[in-house]
Amino acid sequence: MVTQANQVKLDRYFNIVKIFLFVAPVLGYLYAANGATMAGITLPELLAQNPSITITFLMTMVAPYIAFLLGLLQKKLLAQDYPGAVLNLILLFIAQLFTQNLFYIMLLGYLLYKTTTVYNLNIRENLKTIKPKYLFMECGGSFIVIVLYLICFYASLQIR
Repeated sequence: MVTQANQVKLDRYFNIVKIFLFVAPVLGYLYAANGATMAGITLPELLAQNPSITITFLMTMVAPYIAFLLGLLQKKLLAQDYPGAVLNLILLFIAQLFTQNLFYIMLLGYLLYKTTTVYNLNIRENLKTIKPKYLFMECGGSFIVIVLYLICFYASLQIR
């Protein structure tokens, strides 16, 4: 049974992560604009000339969508749809691994840890209860994020 105090703490953690994810595009824009100013060119010219900054810029623009998915995930937890929520959180964590951004990896990893401990969830047991034919319906948004981050990850590997 989840106590009210634990639920409030978990909601606070979710809100903190969502705030960081909503701020990420602003920071990405400032980073790119700063790079353009230092090079003496406009932002579109910088994005056209420097593919690594373009990839970073694109990855940061997906962050608010992840925050939106975390809001949906919170609703799933409140509706006691634990298997779908756990799978979505795992997939979002995996997507963050492709970004190679340690800060967001740690944030989502901690959120996954706290969610499983507060709700006393066994990840393997919850994953076994998900029916394969409903998998894309449950986790479609997370799959989209993974595909986008995989494309960016592959492009960043090709640049190096």
